[in-house]
Amino acid sequence: MKIIDKHLDLLSHLSNLMEHVDDADIFIQKVVDTVRESGFEYTSIKLLQPIHDELNVAYSSGLSEDQEKLFSYKLGEGITGEVASLGQEISLYNTDKDGRFLDKLKLATGASYSFYCFPIKLESSVVGVLNSLGNQG
Repeated sequence: MKIIDKHLDLLSHLSNLMEHVDDADIFIQKVVDTVRESGFEYTSIKLLQPIHDELNVAYSSGLSEDQEKLFSYKLGEGITGEVASLGQEISLYNTDKDGRFLDKLKLATGASYSFYCFPIKLESSVVGVLNSLGNQG
């Protein structure tokens, strides 16, 4: 199994687990840390702020606090906003080849990166997204 497939399986599994958690803060931080340890350089969980239809970083690994503040998306904006709107995961094996990958923080420059984005659902409604970016080359 390729490393990309293993990462994809890990993220999908963690995203599904988040739907059934009681102690969310501790679990979510562990998820972010686990994904980081598996080889992803940047991982974040963005939660939907329904009043503004905006996704903001709630937890991250590899991002500074200043970067977290700049890393928000409107529903439908880029891949992150699309996943939140549609409720379906999107995986890119090369971020350079897809115009939907906005790279607001310029994290994926100069190398081949993979990007995975999964919806986080609560009772079938999307409440956020889990996404990870990793250098694959």
